[in-house]
Amino acid sequence: LALPCEHPFCRTCLQRYLVGKTKSHTKCFPILCPEQGCGREITVAAAERVLSHTEMERYRTKRTEDLLYCPKKTCSHLMSLDSPKAKELKRAACPKCKTAICVPCKAHDHPGKSCEQAQVHGHKDTLEDKSVLNLAKLRSWCRCPACQVMVELAHGCNHITCPCGSEL
Repeated sequence: LALPCEHPFCRTCLQRYLVGKTKSHTKCFPILCPEQGCGREITVAAAERVLSHTEMERYRTKRTEDLLYCPKKTCSHLMSLDSPKAKELKRAACPKCKTAICVPCKAHDHPGKSCEQAQVHGHKDTLEDKSVLNLAKLRSWCRCPACQVMVELAHGCNHITCPCGSEL
């Protein structure tokens, strides 16, 4: 099996390499070609050719761990926390609108409160928020577990791919 960088690997070796990377408790993306000095990313398409359905689910979940949407309603900018230090941050600022974000809970920053306290005593929903939540309930929308954005099954099979890449 040849990767897009044209380095050949046997199917079993590549599968074991990808499974090992995604089972790691450290940041694993982007997963790079294991050929010494290559440095090219292994594509999702290449991973799909060697991973089982369950392994591919774990791959996609790990892939989205480094993604974060800005929680400001008028922004929703998609950010990547792909540097080693970024994952250790407790707070970040949206590069587009400068909104302060709590990285662990992927919500508005909540100084002086734990993530749990902020979720329980969250800011009061506006009339607009309540309308959107009512519409979501009426239309059976759900939240992506990886990035918390609302997603909808529009047509086809009972499968949703979120814009962040996570699959439900």
